[in-house]
Amino acid sequence: MPQPHYGVRYWLDRFPASRRPSYPQHRGELKTDVAIVGGGAIGCVVAYVFAAAGIDVSLFEAGRIAQGEAAGSSGIVFHEPDADLHKLIQQHGLRDGRHIYQTARKGSLEYLAAIRRLRIDCGLADVDAIYAGLDLEGATRIQKEYAARREAGVDVASMNAVALSRSLGLQGTALRTRSAATVDPYRATLGFARAAVERGAKIFERSAVGRIKPRRRSVDINTSGGTVSASRVVLATGYPTESFRPLRRRFIRTTAYAVLTPELPAAVRREMTPQNLVLRDTASPDHWLRWVGNRVLFLGADQAKVPDRAKEKMVVQRAMQLMYELSVLRSAISGTMPEFAWGNEYSKTIDGVPYFGPHRNYPHHLFAYGGGHGGLGQAFTAARILLRSHLGTSERGDEPFSFTRIRE
Repeated sequence: MPQPHYGVRYWLDRFPASRRPSYPQHRGELKTDVAIVGGGAIGCVVAYVFAAAGIDVSLFEAGRIAQGEAAGSSGIVFHEPDADLHKLIQQHGLRDGRHIYQTARKGSLEYLAAIRRLRIDCGLADVDAIYAGLDLEGATRIQKEYAARREAGVDVASMNAVALSRSLGLQGTALRTRSAATVDPYRATLGFARAAVERGAKIFERSAVGRIKPRRRSVDINTSGGTVSASRVVLATGYPTESFRPLRRRFIRTTAYAVLTPELPAAVRREMTPQNLVLRDTASPDHWLRWVGNRVLFLGADQAKVPDRAKEKMVVQRAMQLMYELSVLRSAISGTMPEFAWGNEYSKTIDGVPYFGPHRNYPHHLFAYGGGHGGLGQAFTAARILLRSHLGTSERGDEPFSFTRIRE
């Protein structure tokens, strides 16, 4: 049995270092229409969408493209935000709750369509998504969610206890939706970065952005290697950086953990969740399960961000916790050690809905914060909302993602 690789992200480890693309550092002075800060899943899609619209765009990444949250994510593309629709309706009203859900779904479908259109080699596989409540509280939540989605006209099927037991060998109730997908998130993000460059975008790595100073009609940006003048700056860093500390009260900085098993023998695979399904449950924190070839990737055990000095120890602890929780879900996996285990930082909002758009206190700024576990699927949602804001063509459905949905 292979030794566990703690703190090693599988998607990055399996991609040969010699084939990883390299982009230049920013040096000197640069003038651009739109500057994007952050080269993760959302930042690279925003760069692609803006460049495809004919906008002069430059992206700045402090580290290496796609090697942060993107390389540590699950690669599961759900068609709904992390928050349940029935809760969104309770918090924001029927109209805005539906807008959030429908806009998120449209964005994730566009994300998958773009991967196919651009022929991005990222192991894209179509799967059905199962959202399961495995205890009494979870079953009640699933029933409420089913009623809300049906009322909203969303295509969703309910799985009662008998159907769930027969299909997955689990006790509870669930929802089943079609057209979800899985990808290699690192390769997918690199693909969008490459597509952005092909359409004229400029990408700079190892070019940390420092001070951003707004002027009357533009912003001046200091990078580690020079200065940039732009008419607009897009902050796609997932969490407010030091310059935007007042916005942090809206976000909870969180670490999710992931374990990936070794290749499982056929006898064990037959006892596991079918390979054409991805599974999410209603536990708190919830779990996400998918297949990667003949391996199982299992995520969960979310907690508040830990200090850097405790990260290594916490990955080992949470990996053991996740393997135990996976064995409770699937007894056939008992005794298996993970081959890879890592933590992935992200930020979530109080209501589970990301913030995409401008903020009244920051002229010439656009923000994309709080993607949560659904960051991949929400990349196009963010990009379209930000593009419309930049062009002055915002739609009513954009408002529920804005900072104005919760009053100061």
